[in-house]
Amino acid sequence: MPEDEYEPEDLVDGVDEEDDDEDEGDDEPTTVFVAMTPGRDADEAFKVIAGVCDRLGMDAQRVSGKQAGAEALYEAIETSDFAIIDASGKRPSLAEELDVVGHELDPAFVLLIARAGSPRLPELEGRTIHSYADKGDLRAVVERHLNTMIDAWHEGAVEDDGDDDEE
Repeated sequence: MPEDEYEPEDLVDGVDEEDDDEDEGDDEPTTVFVAMTPGRDADEAFKVIAGVCDRLGMDAQRVSGKQAGAEALYEAIETSDFAIIDASGKRPSLAEELDVVGHELDPAFVLLIARAGSPRLPELEGRTIHSYADKGDLRAVVERHLNTMIDAWHEGAVEDDGDDDEE
């Protein structure tokens, strides 16, 4: 019957492509873990970061306050492709966040930021911190670095292929 025949373009838009993308899972980065000190300034900063992520087609997820137990932290980082850690203020979870991110993500996919004038914390010794003075600076820093991370993701320049054990 002609009614039972169909052309590929008659399929529901994207059904087959979406299934393929879900199976591969690595075609596009989708989630950015964001860690920061709780508070009004951090809430404003998170809105800026989430806006940049949204424009780039990614979701920003923040584990904060009382929900930030070890299990929630590990799950959030394990399900993220990139991480942004704001070190503008001291918090008990910073060392653990850095440790988990260090085990789960390649350093090329981690951005450390801090508001200009923030004290340099001992946990950050030897690490590059990108400073921002205001929301405009924050937006520019995050957008520039996320685009660099996305490019590295697409180029496949950073992959976990077991080379970490070689000397």
